[in-house]
Amino acid sequence: FSDDGQSIDTLVGNLKLQPLAKAGIDLFAGKVVFDVKGNITTAGEITASKVNLTETTGLAVIKSGQTFAEVICPKVTKNSRIFVTPVSTSASLFTPSKKAGESFRVEISSPAGKDIEFNWWIVN
Repeated sequence: FSDDGQSIDTLVGNLKLQPLAKAGIDLFAGKVVFDVKGNITTAGEITASKVNLTETTGLAVIKSGQTFAEVICPKVTKNSRIFVTPVSTSASLFTPSKKAGESFRVEISSPAGKDIEFNWWIVN
C-alpha cells in the first residue's frame, strides 16, 4: 500500500488481481465486473482514445443488371454473422455464401434494374 493509504502500487512487474482466475473481479458494487474469461461488463460508458474491434463494416454495390456483389473481407469466417442493410431501393438482399478469410457474396433473386447500395456488418 502507498503512504497515503488510498492506492496500491507495485515496484516490480504488473499488479496482479486474481492471478489464478478462479473468480471474477467486482468493482464499485457491481458497476464494473471482470469475469474469468476476460469479459468486462460496465453499467456506465466506456471512453477510449482507440478501440480495436473484430467486427467489420463497409458499403458495397450490386451493379445494375447484376444479381450479386462479391465483398472482399479477410476477417470473414465460416461462423461470421453478416448483416446487410440497403441504402437505396432494392429487392430482398441475402448472403448465400462466404469464403473464410477472403470474401462473402450478397445476392438478389433477379437482375438489378439500377445500382443497389448496401451497408454490411460482420460480427465474429
